[in-house]
Amino acid sequence: MEHDDMIRAANNILRLRDKTKLDETNEILLILVESLIRIESTLSQIEQNLSRIKKSRKERR
Repeated sequence: MEHDDMIRAANNILRLRDKTKLDETNEILLILVESLIRIESTLSQIEQNLSRIKKSRKERR
């Protein structure tokens, strides 16, 4: 799932949570999804930084 799709999905879940009363299991799943989105975003930033570092090292040689 793409990052933007995950954000949209999480926002949809948040809207549903506001409209309905989610049970405890769904609430835990929502927290897990939100955490996974943050992790994916962090990993994406790390990948971009590594790519810049590799490119910078190649240019120095």
